[in-house]
Amino acid sequence: MVAPTGSKSGDTINIIVAKVKFDDLQDILQAGTAKAQELNERYSIVARATKLFEQAQEKAVEIDEKYNVSGSKAAGIAMSAFEKAKELNEKYEVVTKVKGAVDRLVAYAVEIDEKYDVRTTAARLVVNGVNTVVSSSLVTPKTLPATVASETNTAVASTE
Repeated sequence: MVAPTGSKSGDTINIIVAKVKFDDLQDILQAGTAKAQELNERYSIVARATKLFEQAQEKAVEIDEKYNVSGSKAAGIAMSAFEKAKELNEKYEVVTKVKGAVDRLVAYAVEIDEKYDVRTTAARLVVNGVNTVVSSSLVTPKTLPATVASETNTAVASTE
């Protein structure tokens, strides 16, 4: 938390904490999405993560070129394992059987949801839980006294 400009170490400032009540799961998701977008706009999180990913890719290519990792014995073993898995799949139709089992599992889940309305119940529990937290005495609207901790203008809130 950043203290107001001109604050000195030891100064007391006031912080206002807002109370929010959510009506449904969609409201919670929208608030979370809006906050994520706000943080991304402020701190360029996606751009920084993309840049770091590209740097990691470049470093991986550099290491591969320098040490010939892709042509190493480990890479050959991995390729052999992949070929063996492919051969077993062709012989025993593993992927088809697993896909069939997953399809049946999804069908059972849909049937159970239709019968017991699990999604609506779970969503209601999440909304109630979030509302309980945001309406607790720690987050209700009130002015919290805070003290400026140092010359770097950071503030530390007190719940006294």
